[in-house]
Amino acid sequence: MGVIIGEIKFYLGSSLGNFSLGSTGGVLISALVLGDRNRIGFLNFNINKSQLAVTRDISLNIFLTTIGLNYGYSALNLIKSTGAQLIVVGTTTAIVSILAGYIVGKKVLRLNTIYLLGGICGGMTSTPGLAASIESLNSDDVTVGYGATYPFALFFMMLFTSILFKI
Repeated sequence: MGVIIGEIKFYLGSSLGNFSLGSTGGVLISALVLGDRNRIGFLNFNINKSQLAVTRDISLNIFLTTIGLNYGYSALNLIKSTGAQLIVVGTTTAIVSILAGYIVGKKVLRLNTIYLLGGICGGMTSTPGLAASIESLNSDDVTVGYGATYPFALFFMMLFTSILFKI
């Protein structure tokens, strides 16, 4: 179902062409819809918390391993060639984004800290950040904020990447 949703094309005008969510976005949308429904006929979409925790840990480890093996060599070469400049710019950008999100969420929107941390991780599409937040706070409630922001962050990231490639 997710792959089918991901293949649906949206027309963005003559200069930008078509846009689709791809398999990642399609699977995410279908999972959100099915998770909200809880059950369709004999299919039950509620997952036991302990099973979900094991699945999350295994999936996160596979994700990080894949990223490390596929892009680790390139990332290290990039750091060697650009030196500290890349690390400083990336770290500064991340810190400013996180602080701005935290200040707006805490002071302006008055969000609960646990949901806010999940929201910041979701907005940055940081699955490792989610795992670290869950572990350090010893609470799965972080996933509520993550789940509320992640789909939007992923959608706009795919949309803007598609637009940038067409420009």
